[in-house]
Amino acid sequence: MSAAVSIAIAHEASPPYEARVELLEAAADLGADELRVLARIARRLAMGARQYGALDVVRDARDFDGKEAREEIEDCLVYFACAWLKREAAKGGVQ
Repeated sequence: MSAAVSIAIAHEASPPYEARVELLEAAADLGADELRVLARIARRLAMGARQYGALDVVRDARDFDGKEAREEIEDCLVYFACAWLKREAAKGGVQ
């Protein structure tokens, strides 16, 4: 068992214990690539917590299902399209 897993399990009295158990249970059924995706998202959340403070979904004033979320998705699509065009151009496929 890794140190991170034993830390997650060892703190049964801590408030996020149920959330940690839920995450570990869900991850148990995932393959290697799915786990890498999950780890990438977890690292991104940790970075956000360090930079902006802990996520508190109930009190967070951002519009998660409205304009702000749509704009974030649109930005993501632009980045993916640019990356695709750049790769294709490097292969000589897009001009």
